[in-house]
Amino acid sequence: MRISTRLVLAATLASIPMFSGCGGEVLEFPTGTGGSGGTGGTGAGAGTGGDGATGATPNTGGTGASTSVGGTGGTGGSAGICGDGIVDPSEQCDGGDLNGETCKDYGFSNPDGLTCTGSCLINTSGCKASCDGMLVETGEECDGADLNGHNCTEQGFVNPDGVSCTMCTPDYSGCMAACGNGTAEPGELCDGSDLGMASCADFGYVNPAGLGCDASCKMVDSSGCTAACNGTLEPDEECDGMNLNGFDCTQLGYVDPMGAVCDNCALNTSGCKATCGNNKVEPGEQCDDGNTVDGDGCSATCTAGGVSCADATPISLASGSQTITGTTVGGGVASGTCASAGPGRVYAVTAQAEGFLTASLTRSGTAYQSVLFARTTCADAGSQLLCADSKDPANATSLLGGEVISFPVSANQTVYIFVDGAGANDAGNYELVLDLSAGTNCNDPIPVRIEKGTPMTLLGFTNGKTQSSGGSCGGGGTGFGAEDVVYNVNFVGAGNVSASIDAAGTNYNSVLYTRGGCNDGFSQIGCDNAGGNGGENLTFNPNGDTSVYVWVDGSTGANGYYTLILTPAP
Repeated sequence: MRISTRLVLAATLASIPMFSGCGGEVLEFPTGTGGSGGTGGTGAGAGTGGDGATGATPNTGGTGASTSVGGTGGTGGSAGICGDGIVDPSEQCDGGDLNGETCKDYGFSNPDGLTCTGSCLINTSGCKASCDGMLVETGEECDGADLNGHNCTEQGFVNPDGVSCTMCTPDYSGCMAACGNGTAEPGELCDGSDLGMASCADFGYVNPAGLGCDASCKMVDSSGCTAACNGTLEPDEECDGMNLNGFDCTQLGYVDPMGAVCDNCALNTSGCKATCGNNKVEPGEQCDDGNTVDGDGCSATCTAGGVSCADATPISLASGSQTITGTTVGGGVASGTCASAGPGRVYAVTAQAEGFLTASLTRSGTAYQSVLFARTTCADAGSQLLCADSKDPANATSLLGGEVISFPVSANQTVYIFVDGAGANDAGNYELVLDLSAGTNCNDPIPVRIEKGTPMTLLGFTNGKTQSSGGSCGGGGTGFGAEDVVYNVNFVGAGNVSASIDAAGTNYNSVLYTRGGCNDGFSQIGCDNAGGNGGENLTFNPNGDTSVYVWVDGSTGANGYYTLILTPAP
């Protein structure tokens, strides 16, 4: 540190001896910091002690006579001047004079960077930490091996070891949790009994106790949480009190939702009941035809016979349609020619009038791969009239419903309709629609509901039927002696339907035509006369109209038996 020349001078002056006398001589020096007044000398003389020097270290006044007064201390000199390049006692530095200090005096390894402000104060802003691996400097949290007291406990770890210093900043990546020490550390969800703030209440239980921590400390274990059957629905309970957890009897197939109760936090469904007569087969019912009348194929208690020919369910079929719902589960076994092999039900259907009996299984009401066939004698497979199995377009897989059969019957004739399954394990609920129509004119056409699948076959004859006006390509009108039959065809699907008269099943010179309006000859869609027994074919789109009417007629008075095939678009 540099010593001021002013201070040297003051010290020198202080060492010079002072003289006492009557007058008290005074030495004058350049102005400095004022000293204290000198102490008056002791003596009898009347002289005044000498004044202390001005601008120097105070000196003691000279000794006067016994009656003299001590000298007065010198007056302090003026303060130092900031900016004169000389460090005065009241200054930390002055200009380039840093009073011998460097950045090292302020905790930095590099001495460079210290400056002096215009107010003669030290400025350390230019001092920079060097991150040299030796010393923790200002602005550094650590340096090299000196971690400056940092350890892993600062981050919540039990083991303090693992911290390193990277770029003079603590690196905690080496800190490791120790699963099993009973303290949940960073990276652990829990540890032993330390579950953080978690409890069984977080998993929906009323009692918070019972939560544990798995062996990996990565997840909590709720297996120890227990439900209390206390009126509040908790996990592992089917229900609790009045809370059935959203359950009602409809989920078991019943129409009426009421009947289920909660019994010791377990569902009791014994109160769920079927409602016979609502046209829906419910659990415990074998059939449900929408009423509670006996003798119509389904009894007043919704039980069905039809397991075998011996107990075939009797149905008296008047003109019009009748819908029967039932199930083949628990039915008997009777096979048709279209490879039916599942359990089935048999109906003894007696027509109350002459006409055409049409039977169909609706796809919307049939829940299994079904087959439909008819016989004139129940136990005689050789008396089969028709067998239908609706399949996919590739003719490989049986579909759920969609079968249609139709054939002529006489008044009071009984035929047997079998509802069956394609495979041995194919069984379930079905919806069977039976219709008896005259089919002789537009007052009572034969309704045929075609669904997507493979072709359906209809049998008929024109002998004795009504004579229509005929089609544009032929057909016996009045005076020609050719009768005809009319069908009202609806297609449940999009696209065309083809109608064709099969030559192998037709014994007369047939004609085929279609109309959009049954009685309107001008609404004809198409007409085909192949000039022989069968062979006619027409394609039409039932989607464009409410329905399409298909007429099977005879050429120049011809009448007889025919086989009509309806093929839906794939």
